[in-house]
Amino acid sequence: MKARVGLLAVLTLVGTLGLVQAGDEGQKGFKATCPVSGRAAKANCKTQHKGFTVHFCCGNCLKAFKKNPDKFTAATNLQLYQTGQIKLKACPLTGRKLNPATKVEFKGVHICFCCDGCKGRFLRASDQQKLKMVFGNTSKGFKKAK
Repeated sequence: MKARVGLLAVLTLVGTLGLVQAGDEGQKGFKATCPVSGRAAKANCKTQHKGFTVHFCCGNCLKAFKKNPDKFTAATNLQLYQTGQIKLKACPLTGRKLNPATKVEFKGVHICFCCDGCKGRFLRASDQQKLKMVFGNTSKGFKKAK
């Protein structure tokens, strides 16, 4: 009898922990970086901006973004790519055809370039430079997802 009560207690605790973890995620599978703080964004803390949904980690970041959205352009575009709202269509540096052999990972997403020259230029840059280089102006390499 004691074993059954102990097992029931353990199962209840495990079930409760699972609910807490699922609740903390906001939405299962949702992964995005807050463009203001760089922390994990929440699915339910968001605003509309230029026809896209931008997510934030908290209300303070949302307020900061609304005051000066242009300050966060590159980080916002990274998030739009993370959430599938924009897609890579061409080399983000030159606008030329993508070469799958140049694929690299950056901040949890994959990026391809047209050639090893563009890939090398990207790899030599600091993280802040990489962010601006690829996501500062998305007109060359990205398109709005359908």
